[in-house]
Amino acid sequence: MTEAGRACLRIDDPADPGRHRVGEETFTSIELLQAERTLVDANETAMRGVIPRLAGRVADEHLAGLADDQHDAAMAVLLSARSLDVIVGPAGSGKTTTLSALAEAWRHTRGNVSARAVG
Repeated sequence: MTEAGRACLRIDDPADPGRHRVGEETFTSIELLQAERTLVDANETAMRGVIPRLAGRVADEHLAGLADDQHDAAMAVLLSARSLDVIVGPAGSGKTTTLSALAEAWRHTRGNVSARAVG
Protein backbone atom coordinates (compact mmCIF):
# COMPACT_ATOMS: atom_id res chain seq x y z
CA MET A 1 0.00 0.00 0.00
CA THR A 2 1.24 3.50 -0.85
CA GLU A 3 1.80 6.26 1.67
CA ALA A 4 -1.24 8.07 0.24
CA GLY A 5 -3.29 4.91 0.69
CA ARG A 6 -2.26 4.65 4.33
CA ALA A 7 -3.28 8.28 4.94
CA CYS A 8 -6.81 7.71 3.61
CA LEU A 9 -9.88 5.72 4.57
CA ARG A 10 -10.65 2.71 2.43
CA ILE A 11 -14.35 2.78 1.54
CA ASP A 12 -14.65 -0.28 -0.67
CA ASP A 13 -15.10 -3.71 0.84
CA PRO A 14 -13.28 -6.62 -0.85
CA ALA A 15 -15.71 -9.04 0.86
CA ASP A 16 -18.79 -7.31 -0.60
CA PRO A 17 -19.07 -7.72 -4.40
CA GLY A 18 -21.46 -4.77 -4.54
CA ARG A 19 -18.84 -2.44 -3.07
CA HIS A 20 -15.68 -3.78 -4.69
CA ARG A 21 -14.37 -3.89 -8.23
CA VAL A 22 -11.60 -6.32 -8.99
CA GLY A 23 -8.31 -4.48 -9.38
CA GLU A 24 -9.60 -1.26 -7.82
CA GLU A 25 -9.36 0.21 -4.38
CA THR A 26 -11.52 3.15 -3.32
CA PHE A 27 -10.31 5.65 -0.75
CA THR A 28 -11.43 8.94 0.72
CA SER A 29 -10.33 11.22 3.54
CA ILE A 30 -11.97 12.59 6.65
CA GLU A 31 -11.70 16.08 5.14
CA LEU A 32 -13.53 15.04 1.97
CA LEU A 33 -16.26 13.28 3.96
CA GLN A 34 -16.68 16.42 6.09
CA ALA A 35 -16.88 18.61 2.96
CA GLU A 36 -19.50 16.30 1.47
CA ARG A 37 -21.48 16.41 4.73
CA THR A 38 -21.37 20.24 4.65
CA LEU A 39 -22.80 20.22 1.10
CA VAL A 40 -25.52 17.70 2.00
CA ASP A 41 -26.46 19.71 5.10
CA ALA A 42 -26.57 22.94 3.06
CA ASN A 43 -28.81 21.28 0.50
CA GLU A 44 -31.20 20.17 3.24
CA THR A 45 -31.27 23.59 4.93
CA ALA A 46 -34.06 25.93 3.87
CA MET A 47 -33.18 29.59 3.40
CA ARG A 48 -35.12 32.38 4.97
CA GLY A 49 -36.51 35.07 2.73
CA VAL A 50 -37.43 33.00 -0.30
CA ILE A 51 -37.91 35.17 -3.36
CA PRO A 52 -41.54 36.11 -4.00
CA ARG A 53 -43.03 35.22 -7.40
CA LEU A 54 -43.20 38.92 -8.35
CA ALA A 55 -39.43 39.22 -7.95
CA GLY A 56 -39.18 36.07 -10.08
CA ARG A 57 -40.93 37.95 -12.88
CA VAL A 58 -38.50 40.85 -12.45
CA ALA A 59 -35.63 38.35 -12.70
CA ASP A 60 -36.98 37.18 -16.06
CA GLU A 61 -35.40 40.19 -17.78
CA HIS A 62 -31.95 38.91 -16.75
CA LEU A 63 -32.80 35.43 -18.00
CA ALA A 64 -34.43 36.53 -21.28
CA GLY A 65 -31.54 35.40 -23.50
CA LEU A 66 -31.55 31.83 -22.24
CA ALA A 67 -32.99 28.82 -24.03
CA ASP A 68 -36.18 27.44 -22.48
CA ASP A 69 -34.42 24.63 -20.59
CA GLN A 70 -31.75 27.03 -19.31
CA HIS A 71 -34.42 29.52 -18.22
CA ASP A 72 -36.36 26.79 -16.41
CA ALA A 73 -33.22 25.61 -14.58
CA ALA A 74 -32.28 29.17 -13.57
CA MET A 75 -35.78 29.94 -12.31
CA ALA A 76 -35.89 26.68 -10.36
CA VAL A 77 -32.71 27.71 -8.53
CA LEU A 78 -33.83 31.32 -8.11
CA LEU A 79 -37.17 30.29 -6.57
CA SER A 80 -35.71 27.43 -4.51
CA ALA A 81 -35.85 27.51 -0.72
CA ARG A 82 -32.63 25.47 -0.46
CA SER A 83 -29.35 27.14 0.43
CA LEU A 84 -27.53 25.00 -2.15
CA ASP A 85 -28.64 24.04 -5.64
CA VAL A 86 -26.77 22.28 -8.43
CA ILE A 87 -27.15 22.52 -12.18
CA VAL A 88 -25.81 19.47 -14.01
CA GLY A 89 -25.54 18.90 -17.75
CA PRO A 90 -23.25 17.59 -20.46
CA ALA A 91 -20.40 19.63 -21.90
CA GLY A 92 -21.66 22.40 -24.16
CA SER A 93 -25.20 22.37 -22.79
CA GLY A 94 -25.02 25.95 -21.51
CA LYS A 95 -24.37 25.50 -17.78
CA THR A 96 -21.92 28.41 -17.61
CA THR A 97 -24.23 30.68 -19.62
CA THR A 98 -27.13 29.71 -17.36
CA LEU A 99 -25.05 30.27 -14.22
CA SER A 100 -23.92 33.70 -15.43
CA ALA A 101 -27.49 34.86 -16.11
CA LEU A 102 -28.68 33.29 -12.86
CA ALA A 103 -25.99 35.07 -10.82
CA GLU A 104 -26.98 38.41 -12.38
CA ALA A 105 -30.68 37.82 -11.67
CA TRP A 106 -29.85 36.69 -8.13
CA ARG A 107 -27.84 39.85 -7.41
CA HIS A 108 -30.78 42.02 -8.54
CA THR A 109 -33.44 40.13 -6.60
CA ARG A 110 -31.73 38.47 -3.63
CA GLY A 111 -28.32 40.05 -3.04
CA ASN A 112 -24.84 38.54 -2.96
CA VAL A 113 -24.26 35.13 -4.48
CA SER A 114 -21.46 32.62 -4.67
CA ALA A 115 -21.53 30.53 -7.84
CA ARG A 116 -19.04 27.90 -8.99
CA ALA A 117 -18.62 26.03 -12.22
CA VAL A 118 -16.81 22.73 -11.79
CA GLY A 119 -15.55 21.00 -14.91
